[in-house]
Amino acid sequence: MKRAERDDWRRDLDARQRNVVFPDTAANEARFWRNIISGKEKLRPSQVAGIALICFTLAAAIYSYISFQLRVSGAQGTLWERILGTFGDWLILFAVAAAVLLVSWLVRRWLKLYRSFAHSSRKH
Repeated sequence: MKRAERDDWRRDLDARQRNVVFPDTAANEARFWRNIISGKEKLRPSQVAGIALICFTLAAAIYSYISFQLRVSGAQGTLWERILGTFGDWLILFAVAAAVLLVSWLVRRWLKLYRSFAHSSRKH
């Protein structure tokens, strides 16, 4: 490794490990989750166990919150009626958010296809 490459690598490593200010922390966490989701690197058993523990803890907290809200809401009727009565506004919010994300994904996909088509048509 040449000295300049080693210096670049060392600066990059220092920048990644800095984690002092919020943007650095957010960038490092985003890189961490992106690497996990991409599946490019094989996870060790301890990493799989840690991620499973995070998911289990999150699922337990969500279940606890939902069951508590259903018990104290005082809503009557079937389970679905109680769920809609208690969490109906959240369901609408999540549906709208999902629709916005879907539309933005479709627009980005369409623009990417349009740009590649426009670029290929200029060559001919």
